[in-house]
Amino acid sequence: MFAVAWRNLWRNSTRSIVSISAIAFSYALFLVTMGISDSSYTKMEDAAADSAGGSVLIHAPGYWDSRMNDIVMTDPNPALAAVKSTAGVEGSARRVLINGLLSTSSGNVATLIQGVDPEEEKLVQNAGQYLKEGTFLTGDEEDPLVLGSGAAHELNVKIGDRVVLTATNPDGDMERALFHVTGIIHTGSRQLDDIAAYTSIPAAQKSISMAGQLTQIGIVAPRDARHVVKDRLVGALGDKYEIMTWDEAMPEMVSLIEMDAAFANIYGLVVFLVVVFAVLNTFMMIVMERIREFGLLSAIGLTPKQVAALLVYESLLMALVAMTIGFAVGFGIHSYIHAYGIDLTAIYGDVEMGGVVMGDWRLRSEVNVSRWIGATVGVFVLTMSATIYPAYKAAKLTPAQAMRFFQ
Repeated sequence: MFAVAWRNLWRNSTRSIVSISAIAFSYALFLVTMGISDSSYTKMEDAAADSAGGSVLIHAPGYWDSRMNDIVMTDPNPALAAVKSTAGVEGSARRVLINGLLSTSSGNVATLIQGVDPEEEKLVQNAGQYLKEGTFLTGDEEDPLVLGSGAAHELNVKIGDRVVLTATNPDGDMERALFHVTGIIHTGSRQLDDIAAYTSIPAAQKSISMAGQLTQIGIVAPRDARHVVKDRLVGALGDKYEIMTWDEAMPEMVSLIEMDAAFANIYGLVVFLVVVFAVLNTFMMIVMERIREFGLLSAIGLTPKQVAALLVYESLLMALVAMTIGFAVGFGIHSYIHAYGIDLTAIYGDVEMGGVVMGDWRLRSEVNVSRWIGATVGVFVLTMSATIYPAYKAAKLTPAQAMRFFQ
């Protein structure tokens, strides 16, 4: 039966080639789209974790909702000790975060000053890579300040100029501190460049009387292990601190990724529905052209099930040939993009999504085995389902009906 089905498939080679090409192209396109999407989501998650400050964040209780200067970890040592002893932690960065107002004779800007250790910070969100001029907290300055390019422009300052910070300390009292501009960064995100400012941890603590205190500890952990690391820290520290993963801290980025994934799935479904109708049309034409043949097959003894099975075998062979070609083409394109990538930064410059700067945004492709298997099964099922109605019509034909059709 398979041999007969194979010969029948190529009786009209042009039609078969067109149908096989449509299935193969759609299948390959879907695989490539999934590969690029999965790689993009990985990059987006990594960039979001960097933007949040780490895979896992530790604050004083209630800080993340208010981001106020008076909510600080007065004794961060237990948290720092727990971080060092927790399995799965790949690195950490201490931070002092200050919401305040920077002033010069030329103007004022609202700012979020981050007091950081530059060596620790390289493990999480290396702001130093965006340095446009000057230096990034080399340790030689007593009161350094690295400004975002937007803030520097608004304040009309250059390297060496003085800037005054006005902010409240943890006790709620207003304090003023003097900083010297030592560097200017340009991230590509207007939102960040307008408010970003970095200084050393000692300088930040001194500016608002936070000696020995911290606002945040950012933790680097494997992407798939961040929730495990969080649970371990919660078990070690209890409710003394606010502990959250980056996705809990940035739900808008999670929603963006989920929405993009949903649109990608809808796009793939629409493409394959078009293919299904093309295959359905192909096999309906086969039935119409071969009504006399099916009638004669029934007359010489083939049962309706065997007639229907003949069409199903033809569809099966078409699906196998098309999907083999489609997989080879799709995997070949995936391999090329995985190895060489597509550099979007060279085309569009810095890419920003949901307020997160993606940095070196080079599209690549990665294989998610479960999704590729799911897509393969889906394509096969949809292709085979397009044969059900034509096979049913062929099985219902009787020799008498077939002869009357051609009279």
